[in-house]
Amino acid sequence: DALSKIPSEGGEGMMVRSQFSYWETIRSHQLIKFKKLDDAEAVVVGYTSGKITDKESRHRGRVGALRVKMDNGITFTLSGLKDAEREITDYFDWAYDNPDKFYPEEANSEHWPLGTKITFQYRGTSKDGVPNEARLWRKYDGI
Repeated sequence: DALSKIPSEGGEGMMVRSQFSYWETIRSHQLIKFKKLDDAEAVVVGYTSGKITDKESRHRGRVGALRVKMDNGITFTLSGLKDAEREITDYFDWAYDNPDKFYPEEANSEHWPLGTKITFQYRGTSKDGVPNEARLWRKYDGI
């Protein structure tokens, strides 16, 4: 298909628009960008606390990202959590006082317990084999 040929020719994705849309000189909701995504599995091995940002630090005191490990040993952080999945109640104060740090080893999430196998989507890998733009997709369903 056309989308799978684009990366081999140096492109990132495909822009698609309705035949009834009109040209705009700004970022437009009339266009949709499709990018080819890969998926893989990993295991939850930890969490990072939310960062302090210039936009009200929405996740301060909560889980900012999952720390995951792939079968090949590569470990990285993965975002894409829903708000309700970011709570580790017993560690709110710790996470609030330690933004953008790894949670203590004994911390465990109710929604994403340590050892949970997950599937994530990503777009290519870095030179070191770390998935680019990795986002949590779902708990691993074994299919």
